Amino acid sequence: MQQIDFNTVQQFNDYYGFETLHPLVSVVRFDKAVVVDECNVHYGLYALFLKENKGCQLSYGRTKYDFDEMTVTSFAPGQTVHVEPNPDVLMPKWTALVFHPDFLARTQLGRQMSRYEFFFVQ
Repeated sequence: MQQIDFNTVQQFNDYYGFETLHPLVSVVRFDKAVVVDECNVHYGLYALFLKENKGCQLSYGRTKYDFDEMTVTSFAPGQTVHVEPNPDVLMPKWTALVFHPDFLARTQLGRQMSRYEFFFVQ
């Protein structure tokens, strides 16, 4: 099984075929016909996804998350997610905001990220 590491915005954009316009932040929309392979994705970034369809099933630790269409998923640096393909969906569709923790360095928001519980699974 493949291990994918996203430690930079450039790595994320290169993997999905997006142009990197800023080294610390990216907003992208994915809607291509692809084969989703089972893999583990390790995030060194913050990531917010709006999933427009159920292109895959996600697991964090031993917990499976059954996200339906039009749901938001979020990941924080240090989290690893297991991705299982949904063979019924030929074209996964999602929009993502990804940003490196350095984007928030020396900001009030950066000092308060732990308050946003949707990034952190306990």
